[in-house]
Amino acid sequence: MSRIMRPESNIIRAVFVHLGESPCKHLWLNIERHLEIFPHVPVHLVINSRKHLRKIPKGCGVIFLDKSFIDESFARDRDLVFRRGFWSHTLSRLFVLKYVHEKYPDSALLHIESDVLLLPDFPWEKLQKINRLAWQQYNEDRDVASLLYIPNEDSSKIFDALLEQELLLFPGHTDMSILKAIHRKKTELTTYLPIVSKKIPDLLNKNSVVTASILEEDATNSLAEDGIFDSAAIGMWLLGHDPRNTYGRFLLHEMSPIHSGDTPISPDSVYYQILQDGRLKISDRTNRSHAISVWSLHVHSKERELFSTKWISKLQEYATLANMNPEPLHKWRLASVYAMFIDSVWTRTPHKFFLGFPSVHRFRRLVVDLRGKWLNGRGQ
Repeated sequence: MSRIMRPESNIIRAVFVHLGESPCKHLWLNIERHLEIFPHVPVHLVINSRKHLRKIPKGCGVIFLDKSFIDESFARDRDLVFRRGFWSHTLSRLFVLKYVHEKYPDSALLHIESDVLLLPDFPWEKLQKINRLAWQQYNEDRDVASLLYIPNEDSSKIFDALLEQELLLFPGHTDMSILKAIHRKKTELTTYLPIVSKKIPDLLNKNSVVTASILEEDATNSLAEDGIFDSAAIGMWLLGHDPRNTYGRFLLHEMSPIHSGDTPISPDSVYYQILQDGRLKISDRTNRSHAISVWSLHVHSKERELFSTKWISKLQEYATLANMNPEPLHKWRLASVYAMFIDSVWTRTPHKFFLGFPSVHRFRRLVVDLRGKWLNGRGQ
């Protein structure tokens, strides 16, 4: 693997957060990969379960929080059964970053989601020039913390206070909605890591009503001259969706978010090139003379090979397939269904596992609709 060297001054610390006891095999591989490619970027992992301690790769710093950190305030209006408290944990992780900054007050922090790959030309030096809170937008209503940059401890304290304020106003926030709410109200304190660039017009989704406004905001960012960060859409289209969300059905080159306009970008419309060292370049399919970097990829599928020592060849496979045959491809991954069943047993909700099967779910909705029509007919 290629190694990226960077100076020790004004250090940025990479921070992963994994709350709860759910297995996260891709995370350990991702940390190992990060340590190999970016040896001079310190890595820290925040956990609140000791069962993970033996799995953490050597060289990764550990910050342990008490389990009681996730209290009832995070449970309100969220489904604590889904994927072992997924929604509660994704929101909670935003609050734990202040503890890392308390320990390392002179550093900047880059929070990286467990399933996000940083590519070898990741712009660490460019990040150091940002003096505001920075993350990525997904669409008009939601932002994402795939990458969340906090330049200093003061910004960390401000971020924590803003999170608290928004939760008081609306306790049902998810991590995605709360970030969007903060950015809308505090644009002087926040900025976006660009997800689009004027250099690649084919990447813009013509079905999205917000593409123009997102392009306008990202285009003012000097980072967009050289590259973009994948908030989710590129990785989900290029590398597939998490099959656990569809009961084992692996969706590759899924077009529904593009056709519906849910995402402002159109990953199916660009040409992908993987260089020898693993850098990812994209260009318009019709004009490949202007290529820019994709500095990060959101591996929504959690496919472990993409985090392993084989990540470059695996990424090349997906890029070649996307260039040659960008048509939707659906496969079944039964191992994911088995993992979901084990989760349901662990949470003592196997009945919800069976009731959630797509065919069963559709039948239940049909019964509810028919019952509603019958009751309306009786009322007339």
